[in-house]
Amino acid sequence: MPQDERPKDGWTVVKRGLSRQELAPSEVEPFLDWLFSDLAQKPQEMTLRETASVVRYLISLSLHGVPKDVVQQGPEAIKKYRRDPKTAETIRSRQDVERTAMIVWGDLLQVGQFGVANGSEAQEFFLRHRSAWKHPWLTSALTFLEDFELPADAPSPFRQYSLVSRSSATTGGANSYLENDLSERIAAADSALRRTPFKQRHTLIAAALQKSPLTRELRPNNDFWGPIEVRERVKGYTRQKRAHSIEGLADKWIFDYRWFITIEEMIRTWKASANNSAI
Repeated sequence: MPQDERPKDGWTVVKRGLSRQELAPSEVEPFLDWLFSDLAQKPQEMTLRETASVVRYLISLSLHGVPKDVVQQGPEAIKKYRRDPKTAETIRSRQDVERTAMIVWGDLLQVGQFGVANGSEAQEFFLRHRSAWKHPWLTSALTFLEDFELPADAPSPFRQYSLVSRSSATTGGANSYLENDLSERIAAADSALRRTPFKQRHTLIAAALQKSPLTRELRPNNDFWGPIEVRERVKGYTRQKRAHSIEGLADKWIFDYRWFITIEEMIRTWKASANNSAI
């Protein structure tokens, strides 16, 4: 056994990496369903003017939004709606809209299509607008701005997402020309199934790809996913410029799947507990 590996409770622990992950037979189908239920896609560019306008609208909507059917009934109905108490669901929805606005605004700062000012431009900005702020941290911040500067080799604190899914963002490692991470997911499935007793793993993966509406629609001319297409995707992934190791892919994606299941179970337990407390 290599020096950087040792058995521990049935797992192989690899230095500077995840524990070796292996799927139980009963996990294979749920894992494949989960793996192809989502794709990380290349994000569209966020421009400052459009994004800021949308964020302002969302904030206004969260504070003052009125249901469309109420608006259609006229001013008196709108006034009545504003006076009436709101349901817990409506209050929660308004908070969700406001949170979404703040997330979008934060993403704009990270990946928006605009440059970073230099020290002189920042100082000039505050000379023009200093009277707009009265908070107690301003004087200290302006002193810091005067006394410090960014060296040329300072790393950027802002991320550039290569691919983004509903559950996560990939900030590095992906090839910039890729539109999604489907090939990586297929290669991960192939590697994960190599560790199981199942035969014809490419057929199993093709069936899962065909089952998912998200991946089924990616086949040109309504063609079907088959084992040949799966095998070619795996080969294509290994030839990519920044391909991760196949073994590492299996560990990463199985770990992510089990983490997802753990979180889902925690949420179900919390909801059940909350419902029981409300009874």
